[in-house]
Amino acid sequence: MQDKINSIQLLRVILTVLVILDHYAPSYVTQFLLPGSHLFFVIGGFFLYFVALRAKEHKTSIIQYMKKRWARIIPPAFAVLVIALFMGLLQIEDMPAYLTLTHQVVFDVTNVTPFWYISAFFWSQVIVFAILTAFRPTLALIILGTIGLISVIILFQHEALWVWQGHIFGFLNPGLLRGLFGLTLGVTAAVIVQKRGIKSAKKPYLGVLEIALLIAFIASYMSGPYIVWSGTNYQILLLTNVLIFVPLMILFVQSKGWISAFLNRQAVFEKIAIYAYPAFISQEVMVHPFHGKFDLPGWLECVFIVAAPFLFAVVYVHLIEPGAKFCWKQFRSKIY
Repeated sequence: MQDKINSIQLLRVILTVLVILDHYAPSYVTQFLLPGSHLFFVIGGFFLYFVALRAKEHKTSIIQYMKKRWARIIPPAFAVLVIALFMGLLQIEDMPAYLTLTHQVVFDVTNVTPFWYISAFFWSQVIVFAILTAFRPTLALIILGTIGLISVIILFQHEALWVWQGHIFGFLNPGLLRGLFGLTLGVTAAVIVQKRGIKSAKKPYLGVLEIALLIAFIASYMSGPYIVWSGTNYQILLLTNVLIFVPLMILFVQSKGWISAFLNRQAVFEKIAIYAYPAFISQEVMVHPFHGKFDLPGWLECVFIVAAPFLFAVVYVHLIEPGAKFCWKQFRSKIY
């Protein structure tokens, strides 16, 4: 499967850039952008389905899965938290909540904003993984479909998707509901790719379909301007955006149309994608302290806004992470 998802890796990088721009770019740019974090949930659900299949074969428990996920997402997050601590964006007593991804992080709007997403993503993935591994595929899809439908219904009943008033100790909140809905759609896309795929068709037809979906997705994403992240119209825009993205993602993975055939041959996208997560979670500490401090032209400000988090990502992937692993290995060798 890995050789067929280079296009999805590219989408992941593009979404990271768009989310960062949406948070910090000048208003004349952000007024034409919708938040893209909901689409990360869809991509995550797509990959989670195949992870769950392998877990069932190897009889991986939910606790083992949680440990693996925690070990993957916490180390770069810890590096960001240390920077936030030194910059005064975080208090030392708040560290345990962030490192355990507890409901305080899901529930609260904090100075380290991407952590609501990390925590919501973590817990929604745990729920979906448990369902996929505990039930037969057909029953699991029915359960997930029901959960996804209920989630989007509850979201539509809120005055705004970003009303941070949760229930059940803060876990049942808009962030988690968005995660469950997006993961469900991603899992559905993965099932379509694995079970049925796209029936044979001539490449010109697939190419035209890819271009049409791509144009529709861009049009729905850049559907501004809007003033506040609230109201039914905003929620409809998000829902439309997701529902167009899902068939586009399936087509990019499965087909041999013009765009997907080209993108899936580019192995460099997979290498670039390793920087997406560290860049995403570091955007607050890398951009916010310097935002608006320099009198830069609009286009140059956008370049800086995107470059700063990705610079942290490069440093983390090539210096911090290898260095931490080496130090840990040396420490363990001396102890044991």
